Amino acid sequence: MVFPGFGPVFLRAETLQKEMDTGSYIANGRSINLWEDRWIWSKETLQSFSDGRDLRVADVLDSTGRTWDQHKLKSTLTAPMAIKAFQTLISWLQQDDTFYWPFSKDGLYSVRTGNRSTCSYNIALSAMTLWAIWKQRNDKTFRNSLPSPTTTLLNAQHHLSEYIRAVQKLPQSSRETESRLPRVGSHLKRPHQGVLKVNTDAAWNPESKVCAISIVARDHDGRVLAGHAKKISTYSPLAAEALAIREAAMMAYNLNWDRVEFESDCLPLIEACRGERGIAEINLILLDIWSLAAGLMFSGFTWVHREGNTVAHRVAMECSRSTLPVNWMHSPPPWLWSLLSTDAHSASRPPHLQQAPLRSV
Repeated sequence: MVFPGFGPVFLRAETLQKEMDTGSYIANGRSINLWEDRWIWSKETLQSFSDGRDLRVADVLDSTGRTWDQHKLKSTLTAPMAIKAFQTLISWLQQDDTFYWPFSKDGLYSVRTGNRSTCSYNIALSAMTLWAIWKQRNDKTFRNSLPSPTTTLLNAQHHLSEYIRAVQKLPQSSRETESRLPRVGSHLKRPHQGVLKVNTDAAWNPESKVCAISIVARDHDGRVLAGHAKKISTYSPLAAEALAIREAAMMAYNLNWDRVEFESDCLPLIEACRGERGIAEINLILLDIWSLAAGLMFSGFTWVHREGNTVAHRVAMECSRSTLPVNWMHSPPPWLWSLLSTDAHSASRPPHLQQAPLRSV
């Protein structure tokens, strides 16, 4: 490609990747260089912040290797970079690290996806450059301003970056898709006898990148057996929904539940959990979910409209606003009893709402 007044420019897959907000799949963190590799969900490495030490990502994980050591991160990185690090996912499994290629469904690089993405990038760059030239021409014609090749290229690059960020965004969970679906599964549906239904939801704040996840587990009679809610940092609403199911799978694994049905109102996530579609953005979380679910005698993933997920949704919202009582499971607030009663009457057979203290995990 040749720009007026400049030599030819050849774009490669590496060039394209630098324009994207990408990250790494961190499992044990031993093979990822803290400074030189692009492991945070960002365009840049941390090389400019290096203190000269040969550090690996594993050096800033806690003793379990499954979460960040906040003290180590804050003492090693600047505050903004530490915040981005907190939003980077860590696998629950202790396996090798892999890098995330954002231009394929499975997150793996191939020559085909590399060439295809580079071609798409070149087309987009050409379009933005032509548009910037046209705008410079109009400024010269109607405002008598002097054209500047440097300004033209800078404007083209700016609009290209905006375009890439726009096309990179995934649908906000299932809200766009489910509006085109028939109204099925609008109410809570009890599982088969002996199977536990675990509903999950997440409330994500795009400004702080903090989300609240909620888990509500019930038996086939509708009795609430366990519940959990907490805040975590992550980079997208889809990742937040996936982390909620992973947390639910960890709960089922730790409590030795044999037969579990996981339910969410995020359709793309449920399709991914079933293996019906690939989503590279959450591939790491999916691997964890599948591994945990494989340890159960029976597990399934079902989708439900938000109307059928009201309890988990409200718990997540209250948690995100910091208005969820600490003892919400042992002493349910009135709104929780109200939602449970609504679910009871909308089910095919009214479940028994136990008055005994519920179990908080």
